[in-house]
Amino acid sequence: MSCNLLVPAAIFLTGNAYGPFSEICQCLGLESLSTRHCYNIQRVYVLPEVTSVWNLHNEAVMAATGDQVVTVSGDGRCDSPGHCATFGTYTMLDINSRLIIAQQTVKVTEVKNSYWLEPVGLERCISKLQDHNVTISILATDCHPAVQKMLREDHKTIKHEFDLWHIVKGVKKRMLQRNTELKEWVRMVSNHLWYCVCTCDGDALLLKEKWTSILHHIINVHDWLSAEKMLKCEHEPYSEEDGSSQPWLERSSKAFGTLQKVVMDKRLLRKLDKVTEGIHTGELESIHSLNTKYVPKRKKFTEESFQARLRLAALDHNHNIDREQAQTKKGALQFKLQYLKPAGGYVVKAMKTPKSYNFRREIMVGVVERCLSASSMRSELAEHRHTDAEKEKRTFGAHKGLVKPSKEDAVAHHLSRFVNK
Repeated sequence: MSCNLLVPAAIFLTGNAYGPFSEICQCLGLESLSTRHCYNIQRVYVLPEVTSVWNLHNEAVMAATGDQVVTVSGDGRCDSPGHCATFGTYTMLDINSRLIIAQQTVKVTEVKNSYWLEPVGLERCISKLQDHNVTISILATDCHPAVQKMLREDHKTIKHEFDLWHIVKGVKKRMLQRNTELKEWVRMVSNHLWYCVCTCDGDALLLKEKWTSILHHIINVHDWLSAEKMLKCEHEPYSEEDGSSQPWLERSSKAFGTLQKVVMDKRLLRKLDKVTEGIHTGELESIHSLNTKYVPKRKKFTEESFQARLRLAALDHNHNIDREQAQTKKGALQFKLQYLKPAGGYVVKAMKTPKSYNFRREIMVGVVERCLSASSMRSELAEHRHTDAEKEKRTFGAHKGLVKPSKEDAVAHHLSRFVNK
């Protein structure tokens, strides 16, 4: 009996689905639960316990953050690629503590279309933080037009910054698309943009002059007069040997003209006005990757299961933010070489110590306690069905203004060769 309860719980808590587990059991000749029984156990005991543990954890995080002024980054994630999303989830990360402090899911039937999933999710996250007396001083997001308008008109006290990670990514992409001769300079130019933001001291004019100075440096000119605050390169003078080994560009070359268009792009220069704090959503992108483990985009989930799986991913992240770098038995720090397509080669990454999954053990204990305190699973399922019936759930058909036909009529229409157009 205990295995009947714990196996479905373990499947869910590890981000897996029952289908692959059932296939493994079939290969080994093992008897297993039916699909319906597994999902009933998850619905009655596991999902409520995950929600309960997440709420307690999130309340503790909010209590520790309450009455403080925080700097946060935010980003949205849809449950499927393209423009056919069912759910959109907006996540907010505290820059200082690196903890997920807010996470809100929006169903596409609640908004006009999938374009509005991100701004509505952000609005709900801000409202939740305000309910807990958390004041946002700076918020870094991507350049979503609706998000910009909302923050500009409805949240004027919040300083809106653009995510530097996405801007740098866009610069590298445009450089590679327009001229392959710039490939040798892509990494240097992107590092230069990061450096400019980190050393501008919040001065947008100085940031822009530092950024455009790359057009002098790349043609081996290291001092100039056509600026107000940045009149020379900040690096040490090159030796004759170092200078001759650099792949300098000619001012008249096509590659230089391409780079000049990228660097002096008017939209990019306007965006630089809102990156002076140097905040980025790189860690949120890692969280989105972790979300894919628990909520793969190629599978569909019910709303309750979708939210519970995302809460598991948030618990996974928040319980493992302080992992140290792994060491060998002799005490040497461990690294690994990993190929990255954006970098165009191998990069060195520090290896971390194994993750802690104590939160899973806590949920498993709670699941057992729920089962022991419940009268029967049948009565619990009946209560869930009654609760679902009371909820006003708007289907996709209703969202599109369609009336759902009876199943008998739909089947008869499908089988008939006399199809009414």
